[in-house]
Amino acid sequence: MATPKCGSGQCQLNSLPCAGGYTANECPGPNDIECCGGSNPPPPPPPVNGSCAPFANAQWNCVLPNCATRVPAGTGQSAYECAEFVSRSLASAGMIPISSMAAQSAYGSFHAHGKVYDLLWVSSKQGGPLGLDDYLRDSGWKDCGAAATCVNDCSALMVVGSEGPYSHTVVGVGREVVDAHNVARYHEPPSFYHIDNVWNPPLDVYERVAKQREDNARLGYYQE
Repeated sequence: MATPKCGSGQCQLNSLPCAGGYTANECPGPNDIECCGGSNPPPPPPPVNGSCAPFANAQWNCVLPNCATRVPAGTGQSAYECAEFVSRSLASAGMIPISSMAAQSAYGSFHAHGKVYDLLWVSSKQGGPLGLDDYLRDSGWKDCGAAATCVNDCSALMVVGSEGPYSHTVVGVGREVVDAHNVARYHEPPSFYHIDNVWNPPLDVYERVAKQREDNARLGYYQE
């Protein structure tokens, strides 16, 4: 016999796996029958550190994420490019549901919102696949326009690069301060770049990330 529903969830033994978390006192029966994925899910896990600055400031001149080799400011890093650096920086703050040190391939084929994004790529506005710009838009990030005053810790700036608009991206590490990859730049003012737009995280970014984790786990996409 089917177990009863509870809000948007299902009553079941609380010893069984439950992606959405359990809520007590919403199901009939003994105390070990609880609501899986019901109306009051547990809060999302806290962010790793809530700031992109520690990761970005440590990685800005790394040749690869393992940082075995570094380059001088203004030097190219063709194996670890701009979108990967910004994506990993956002992930380090818990703002993308993936480990900041996950394999490059996990960033290149990232599942969310029923789509596949290449977080190693800046934007579909360049042509090519859905990139970081597209993922942030679809994830409810706030477009603050092209003003340098929009830039704060964990802002993602889409800027004009060597291939034109939306071909480069840099990350905010503080009030009107950015770091960048390929080429390596540390603590530059946003005015160093021609800004296309600035994405800032929504106030509920961690709730959104928790929901993406749940969705990916349910669909079998484990991207840690």
